[in-house]
Amino acid sequence: MTDSVDTHVRPATFSQNLGITAGLAIVLAITFAFYVRRESDVDRAHEARINSLLLAGELRQSSRDLTRMARSYVTTGDSAYRKYYQTILDIRDGKSIRPPGYLDFDADLFPARAALNVQPEEPVALLELMRRAGFTPEEFRKIAEAKANSDRLTRIEFVAMNLAGTRGTGAAANKASAIEMLYNERYKTEKASIMKPIDEFVVGVDRRTREAVDRAESMATLLRYAFILVGIALVLMLWTTYSALRKMMGGSVDNVYEQIAALGGRSTAAACSDGCPKPGPSSTTRRPLALSTLPIERNPRKRFGRATRERG
Repeated sequence: MTDSVDTHVRPATFSQNLGITAGLAIVLAITFAFYVRRESDVDRAHEARINSLLLAGELRQSSRDLTRMARSYVTTGDSAYRKYYQTILDIRDGKSIRPPGYLDFDADLFPARAALNVQPEEPVALLELMRRAGFTPEEFRKIAEAKANSDRLTRIEFVAMNLAGTRGTGAAANKASAIEMLYNERYKTEKASIMKPIDEFVVGVDRRTREAVDRAESMATLLRYAFILVGIALVLMLWTTYSALRKMMGGSVDNVYEQIAALGGRSTAAACSDGCPKPGPSSTTRRPLALSTLPIERNPRKRFGRATRERG
């Protein structure tokens, strides 16, 4: 069943609908591209946040490990602790490469394994890694302050370890003095001067990177909604264009084709009513009737006179 032809639907209107549909498709593709890019920004913001906090954590952990190694050495005399102490310093200062699994195990339990240093990468100082991470000047000032305080504390630790490593007369007294140097109030004060700027640095980095992640996620969310809205608009416009085409043609494409085919069949039947050669018994095919052979009277007066005589 076909719809009635809507004469108000002009081809120009249909062409406009096609143009709007094509424009919406382009906008949808552009919106999707921006949305994918913003999602990548979210991933990069998360990665920068994690990397920044890991670098801050490495400085904090390395300072703690230096204290643990120095105290373990002066207490036990095991040279493995002093080797790992030097390894930590060399890695932090960019003089040695980071070993596999660095800071992933407890050096107190595995001192021999902790002294290993095998990694096919170039050594990079911790401060250089932090500079590459894009810290703000204020954040970098805090971390540089903590690094300077930590280096000052290492001088005390080296004095204590050298004192504990003496042999011969007075070795026991020297060992006791070394232990006292690493546990007295001065040492604790120097240790606190390292942790305080690190804690302030971590708080600042955490706030800044969280805000960056939130901004990236907000922008990605807006683009996601925009993509959905444009997609809905495109679907509605496709349906509007289809409806306009259906009204302009008077039905669907299949229905219009069936009507044209049926109209052609009725015209052929009317043309053959006056007498068309019928196929013989042996004929298996029908030849199409050309329109030019149909007996159509082109003179209106003659056609009117013929109709009058037929009525009479």
